[in-house]
Amino acid sequence: MALDADRNNVDIEQLLEKLRARGISSILVEGGPTTLRSFLEASAIDWLQLHTSPILFGSGKDVLTLPAIESVDDALQLRNAFYVAVGNGMMITGQV
Repeated sequence: MALDADRNNVDIEQLLEKLRARGISSILVEGGPTTLRSFLEASAIDWLQLHTSPILFGSGKDVLTLPAIESVDDALQLRNAFYVAVGNGMMITGQV
C-alpha cells in the first residue's frame, strides 16, 4: 500500500482511507508523542489506553504534547473510562 508520505509525515486521513478500502475498520496505534498527537489531531482515535507506573524518570521526553488549553473544560476527557491494575502500574482505558 503506497502512501504519499515521507518517514516523518504520514497523512492520517489518507492512511485510514486506504485501510478502509481494504476492509480494515479498526487498527491499534502504538507510538510516541508525535504519532499519538497526529492521530488525536485527525480525530482518528476512538479509544485511548494509557499505562502508568510508580517510576519517576525525571525530566525528559514528554509522553504526549498537546496544545495549551484555557480551562479544564477544554481538556481531553475520557468517557466510559475504566482502570485495571497491571503489575505495579495502572492501565487507564477510555473513549476519546
